[in-house]
Parts: sequence; structure tokens; C-alpha cells
Amino acid sequence: MKCPNCHKDTSRVWGGMVGWECDQCCTIYKKRVKIDGILTRNSPRIKQEREKYAKDLIQPEVYDKSSKKLKINPDFAKYYPDKVKNFFTPEQIRKQGFSK
Repeated sequence: MKCPNCHKDTSRVWGGMVGWECDQCCTIYKKRVKIDGILTRNSPRIKQEREKYAKDLIQPEVYDKSSKKLKINPDFAKYYPDKVKNFFTPEQIRKQGFSK
């Protein structure tokens, strides 16, 4: 059998971090090279976009542990007052103290 990396004859081939490797390729671990232009979760642009679009992930309902029921999320009502009527009935809105 031949190693897909070094193309040497070998008796074993392992599934490694970078793909299939023989015993020699496994012991000679090549450091990964950082490629420019790759965005990671810690890059400044990703952080800015995460903060900018954070309110897009706000759920319309939150779980109230004391009453063990779902209630209207105050943040959702604050950021999306026009969408509240699409998710809740007028009775639910009035009952929980939110204006239309």
C-alpha cells in the first residue's frame, strides 16, 4: 500500500489531522500554515458583524422559570415592535403588558 502524502510503500495508513498518512508522515507533523484572507471567529470583522447583527438572533419568546411558561421577550418587543403582532395574539400582548 502507498501513502497518499509521501507515496512511499507502507504497511499501515492512518486517518490523520490532514488526511490519510503513513507512520512516517504521522511522526513528522507539519505545522499548518496560516493563510491570509481566512476569516476566523476572532477576526475584527467577524466580531463587528456579530455585534452589528446580534439582534437578528433574538427569539420572540423566552421561558419564565417561575411561571414555567413562555412569555414575550422584552428585547424582541423593543427591537421589532411591528413583528410582535405576527407572533402573538392581541390578548397575549395585552395580558403581558406590551402596547400594540
